[in-house]
Amino acid sequence: MPEQVEVFPMTQQMLDQLSDAVLIIDQYGGIVAGNDTADEILGVSSAVGEHIDQYLKCISLEESNQLTYITHVHKQMIEVTILHASEGDPYYFVKLVLVSKQMQEIREKLDTFATEHFKGTILYVKKNGDIIDADAYSTHMFLYSKQELTSLSIHNLFPQVFEKRQLTKKQVFHELQGVTKEGGLLFVELLQYDLNDTIGVCFLKDVTEQVTNKNRIEYLAYYDELTDLPNRYYFEYVLTEAIENNEEQQFIVVYMIDLDYFKEVNDILGYAVGDELIRLCALQLKKFLHVDTFIARMSGDKFVIMQIGMRNKRAVIEFAKKLIQAFKKPITINGYDIYTTVTIGISLFPHHGTTAEDLIKHANSAMYESKNNQRNSYKIFESAISEKFQSTVTLESELRQAFKEDQLELHYQPQVDFKTNEIIGMEALLRWNHPEKGYIAPSEYIGIAEKTGFIIEIGEWVLYQACKQNKKWQDQGYKPITISVNLSAIQFHQKKFLQKVEHILDQTGLSPTYLELEITETMAMTNEKTVLHTLRELQNIGIPVSIDDFGTGYSSLKLLSLFPITKLKIDKIFMDQSHEENRMIVKSIIQLCHLLNLKVVAEGVETEEQFAFLKAEQCDQLQGYYFSKALPSEEVEQLLLKKNNKAN
Repeated sequence: MPEQVEVFPMTQQMLDQLSDAVLIIDQYGGIVAGNDTADEILGVSSAVGEHIDQYLKCISLEESNQLTYITHVHKQMIEVTILHASEGDPYYFVKLVLVSKQMQEIREKLDTFATEHFKGTILYVKKNGDIIDADAYSTHMFLYSKQELTSLSIHNLFPQVFEKRQLTKKQVFHELQGVTKEGGLLFVELLQYDLNDTIGVCFLKDVTEQVTNKNRIEYLAYYDELTDLPNRYYFEYVLTEAIENNEEQQFIVVYMIDLDYFKEVNDILGYAVGDELIRLCALQLKKFLHVDTFIARMSGDKFVIMQIGMRNKRAVIEFAKKLIQAFKKPITINGYDIYTTVTIGISLFPHHGTTAEDLIKHANSAMYESKNNQRNSYKIFESAISEKFQSTVTLESELRQAFKEDQLELHYQPQVDFKTNEIIGMEALLRWNHPEKGYIAPSEYIGIAEKTGFIIEIGEWVLYQACKQNKKWQDQGYKPITISVNLSAIQFHQKKFLQKVEHILDQTGLSPTYLELEITETMAMTNEKTVLHTLRELQNIGIPVSIDDFGTGYSSLKLLSLFPITKLKIDKIFMDQSHEENRMIVKSIIQLCHLLNLKVVAEGVETEEQFAFLKAEQCDQLQGYYFSKALPSEEVEQLLLKKNNKAN
């Protein structure tokens, strides 16, 4: 234990003459001297020989040459100032000041305001920014201990704002960026006031979550979350700015880019794979970014690029070709090699429009025109394209309206047995009876319905109406026949396709045996495992499946023998008997079907010669104008009566 008189004889006399409470401690925190005023505050007869930590929560003495902080001793608020005696000296002066009763009451009110009303925390700071006291919540907010906080300055917590400047009488910050001990960022609402000439108070409320949410909302207003690319609205803004500031009248080019077969990827492999495909395609497009290029995601499977300063149309075309070439290689996702090419529509400023709206619209029109003619290609806008595109948009709108207003109806074309000429089945065919244009050919609107996805809704309606009508004929006493319904690829590859078919059968009461579903060769050859699974499930339900338009696709004998199908339909293009090659193809298909124990149906039978040929070749079922055109349900009933198709 150090001897006060021996070590500090003169110093002790000086301490005793001071009115302030002062201690002297060594570098280890041992109290080596002190006056009566200090002992009185600490509540002891003599603190000499004890350790300072026994009375005060003191930080490491090596952290600062001078330190001020607030603590409590015997429920009294004490302001502690620690001062290094001199450089190289192992001793420190510790000054203790009792905070006045009035100031303590003010502190208590401030603490209450901070926690209960302001819903935040509080720091007490000196004019130079040094922190002298902090509550428990502030230590949680900044991840420092209280001792660590009181060794810091407000400048350390908010370096961007308070960097080395004196605090003013009053400051308010609504979204002040701060730094935690670990270097993390946080945002606070900060109110700073003076308590007296030397000390100020800072109220802090953590608003990090609110700021983060606000920033996210602002981000989502201008960016696409999946690809981190600008969105349509941001693109329109940038394009408008480019047009308005284009004083040199440079070429401004808009490339509308559409991913080919994206809907099929979504329908067959699922939305998660579709999203990943979009993200990877965006990364591929970002490789084309440079100072005069702006890339955005428009919607769904569409991207758009703006270029400024292209020299001529040749340069524009070369860039479009590079974009197409970049998507030649497959993209691998979850073990699937996905070949997704791109189709591009191009518009130029000022040739094809002087506003962002016109340039985007015309690039979009050119893209659809290119897609209709040949995917994996590009097209520069022409005025005729706009007229055609507008016609397509109008037809789509009218089709949706027709669906609502019951303008769609089903006609039924008989399928007859080649031996008896008896009607054994009907193919349900969609007809659109437009109130002004009359009947519109399916070829004009089916493609539009498939591209927009509206074919799913239409397809379900067709399936329901066909099953309902067939059950009605059975209930009216007609001999049971099979009703065949064509499926679109999108409809067939839906995840809940099987459940929907079963639900329709339950609704209508039709036995699965009397419903036949037709898929095309192309559909059958796409994603063979999934198709095989679906076909087997349909077989388990009891629904027969046929391959439609056989001979026009890419079927293999292996798959035909593997798939649980019951029938092939020979496409009507082979019914032209003037070509010997067609006759040989039809013969081969019939023989192949019989070898595989499959029924065969010939479509497009229109002449006596065709009928005789097919009958001689023992084609199981025949369909075409030679027997009957497709008829509305009322006329079908008359035909069934005429053919004596009433059940005995």
